[in-house]
Amino acid sequence: MASIFSFFKTNKDKSKEKSNEETIHNESLSSVKEDQDIENEVNTNNEELINLQYDTLSLSELEQLSDEGDVEAQNRLGYYYFTGENVNQDFKTAVMYWEKAAKQGLPKAQSNLASCYMNGNGVDRNPQKAIGLWAEAAGKGYAPAQTIVGNFFLQGMLFPQNFEKAVELFSEAAEQGYDQAQYNLGVCYEEGLGVEQDETIAVEWYEKAANQGFVDAQYRLADAFLTGVGVNEEHNKAIELLNSAASNNHGRSMYRLALCYENGIGVQKDESLAIKWYEKSADLGDAYGQYQLAKRYESGQDVEQNEEKALSLYQASAEQGLYSAQYELGRCYATGCITAIDEDKALFWLQQAFSQGNEEAEALLKEKNWL
Repeated sequence: MASIFSFFKTNKDKSKEKSNEETIHNESLSSVKEDQDIENEVNTNNEELINLQYDTLSLSELEQLSDEGDVEAQNRLGYYYFTGENVNQDFKTAVMYWEKAAKQGLPKAQSNLASCYMNGNGVDRNPQKAIGLWAEAAGKGYAPAQTIVGNFFLQGMLFPQNFEKAVELFSEAAEQGYDQAQYNLGVCYEEGLGVEQDETIAVEWYEKAANQGFVDAQYRLADAFLTGVGVNEEHNKAIELLNSAASNNHGRSMYRLALCYENGIGVQKDESLAIKWYEKSADLGDAYGQYQLAKRYESGQDVEQNEEKALSLYQASAEQGLYSAQYELGRCYATGCITAIDEDKALFWLQQAFSQGNEEAEALLKEKNWL
């Protein structure tokens, strides 16, 4: 799984977003994962010049420079050994090179080394050491580390929750042009986390990140153009953004495209294209796409009825916390509509949906005298 903090050959395919229907718990911001990828550089002119210079060097040349104490060569060798590019993959050797560069104070090497300690790649897992390294790199103004530490403050992970501190760190990184921080700052303004809620400012930050190809931001900006929140309603722009994100395998954007084709919003109504996008979204593991496709397989709407597929998709979506799917799964087990009756499973999933405020689940629980 790609990390939101990858900076060397960045993978922009991310899918943690808000839907108009409902929001899955903890989806509002891209969060720190235990399988974080490795950062290598921020998109600044200085970094681009460094990359161009070191891209031309052979492995032996980099090793010679590393032996002479060149921190950029050490960092580059660490990246090669971590990813297996140009060499056999070796996490321990990657850690060795990053430790050399980190000891000399190179922020991106400190951040890379922190990821290894957080995930146990090439070293024993040590979250406290990882935090210390990220904090040190953040203190030097390194945007990726500022964003990581900002997320820890935002979520109350390893630090006491502090929205204002998170916004401060996101702002510093965003001003450097770091797309992840720009996106996170947009979410903070949209939801009023650590700042006064302001959808217009949120859209401004989403647009900055979206212009860099950050797919989560493209999705949020598309949502704004569809709803007219924080910006004038422009469905054509929304469809363009959704198509761009979908072309980079953003499952939630595929789901929203499906809704647009189903309802004729910004595009000509087309049920077959709606099904196509629901399927693509579901295949990528998007909970909303799975839920919508499950409903169609259960009813046979625009697809051949397939109760086994419906149950499997409800299950996959419910396990991600989507309360609509949790209710439907509970209903299926309670009534035996597409599977054998299983009251234990029915009670479990209905309670999960009810705990999130689903009124249908509450009604069925009362009907069964389970509440």
